[in-house]
Amino acid sequence: MCKLIVENAFLKLPELLTSSFDHSDTFESTVVHLLAVAVLMELNSRNVERPFEHVFTEKPYSVKDKDGRPIQADMLIKLEGAVPTRGRMELYGVREQNWIEVKAFLSSVRRGSPPPTTANAGRVLRDLLRLCLLPEELQGGIRQNGRYLLVVFACPPPQSIAMQSRSGDRVWLSRLFTEGYTDLKFDLSDEPKTLREAVGPGFIRFPSLQGSLKLRTMMFQPEGNKNDPLFWGYLARIRYFQIGISGLEIEYEDEPGQYWDKYHVCQLKKVRQEIIARF
Repeated sequence: MCKLIVENAFLKLPELLTSSFDHSDTFESTVVHLLAVAVLMELNSRNVERPFEHVFTEKPYSVKDKDGRPIQADMLIKLEGAVPTRGRMELYGVREQNWIEVKAFLSSVRRGSPPPTTANAGRVLRDLLRLCLLPEELQGGIRQNGRYLLVVFACPPPQSIAMQSRSGDRVWLSRLFTEGYTDLKFDLSDEPKTLREAVGPGFIRFPSLQGSLKLRTMMFQPEGNKNDPLFWGYLARIRYFQIGISGLEIEYEDEPGQYWDKYHVCQLKKVRQEIIARF
């Protein structure tokens, strides 16, 4: 696996997260901040001038929610002008814009581990949908967007997130936390109300949402359980997605040379609007 800017920054997180034993004020925003620090460290190591001009937190997507308010990504990393983003490096996954959503389940570092919940699983799925649908893809343009989901736990994932349902293993979730190249499929109509509500209130009554994704996941985890608190981290890059809702469908593959025509641009907007309305 080629280690690029975002991937290298991810591998710095264990050192940054464990640099202090006082985690009373460690929240999801702390993880976002530390990832931004790690990206700046990576850009500095490459002698990139003014590296802070390439890293943005709480960056709005170009679309708005159903109430007309901007929808913000946790982080955007713009690499144009910092590293080569054309030619052969495209084949290794370098993209001009890299959108990152972060989920951090850290209450165990403050108050003890809460029971695993289906709502947490829904929150993860919601961020996957945001990453798939909210970055703009230009008609006829090159692949300019990288899509990353970062999930950090302060305990093994099954202690914070419901990896099983009444019918058995929640396979799409376990595959998300599997290192390497993985495929996953989900069907929201198979999930309980608490999970659907966490994805969006509009999915409680109308759960007609299905999808499949291809991911490349990196991870870090401790070898043993001494010297708490410790952290488990997963960085999943979305390489492909297919999402269907209410008779609409959009398919996307993050490969150079795969250009969008007018039909695919329109389909993306239609599927996005349908899902945003239920968020």
